[in-house]
Amino acid sequence: IIDEVEKTLALVDMKIARDYASLVPDENVRATIFAMIEKELALTAEMVLKVSGGTEIAGRFSQFRGSLAVRLPTTNEVNREQVDLLRRFRATETDAEREKFKSALLLSINTVAAGLGATG
Repeated sequence: IIDEVEKTLALVDMKIARDYASLVPDENVRATIFAMIEKELALTAEMVLKVSGGTEIAGRFSQFRGSLAVRLPTTNEVNREQVDLLRRFRATETDAEREKFKSALLLSINTVAAGLGATG
């Protein structure tokens, strides 16, 4: 379980997370919740390293890190596009306008899931 948690932590990009958080309209809510997420991420990483005896997240998984180095740049670009799609989707006022974004949003969800090796 610890190995899988550690690998999941390696997938985290807080810049991307901050982009998603920017979709929350209430600045106070956004800042409060994001601060909690950052704190829990740091604590989780610290505890995983303590239990595993590692010195860096995913440092024990060189093949996994190599795979991430190839996949994450593209996956993160799709994440950025997804944030933009979500922002535009939420800004539309009619169901007909929203329909225009649904296929692209679903495709972006599947693309990110495939890039991360998840099922979506």
